[in-house]
Amino acid sequence: LNRSAVLPTLVCGVFLCGVAPTAASPATTCLNAPITLQAQPATTAIVIDGVLDDAWLESAHFDNFAEFIPAISSPLGVTTEGYITHDGTDLYVAFICHDPQIGSLRASFTDRDGIFDDDFVGIVLDTYRDHKRAYAFFSNAHGIQGDMLWYANRAKEDGGFDAVWESAARTYEDRWVVEMRIPRLRTDADDLI
Repeated sequence: LNRSAVLPTLVCGVFLCGVAPTAASPATTCLNAPITLQAQPATTAIVIDGVLDDAWLESAHFDNFAEFIPAISSPLGVTTEGYITHDGTDLYVAFICHDPQIGSLRASFTDRDGIFDDDFVGIVLDTYRDHKRAYAFFSNAHGIQGDMLWYANRAKEDGGFDAVWESAARTYEDRWVVEMRIPRLRTDADDLI
């Protein structure tokens, strides 16, 4: 299952994020329903090692993910949770991907950007807040990175983008965990956040 949080807004300093809307699921719940997260600064240092320390429990929490590969906006059938915080310089994102069939997890040891046939999780950041371009950061269950630039007016993503960022992952009996540290990115003000 490929999981992704699509965040169309990231405001520097406050780190406000909204999850992009997709198709509605049964009842009143909407997959990836629009939300706003206000990520508070981390109170302790976060170590990127695939182990969620207590610092994550104080971070902004998000869930209600939808699959986007192979079926766009399909319910996952498993629970995925996300956390987001910052340290004033870098953005930190963590995912807990619950999986009762962990033995069926698709996670290869591959080159960077070779994870897109695996199960992976990630975040897409529209730091320009124009819905025309965004930075995408993904990781599989081994912490192997995939990143790209997304443009609304192009037929596909720019996979030649290779940012310097950190990721780590661990697999447990019933879940896998990914942690990311993403450095400052360009914004609509042409500043770095």
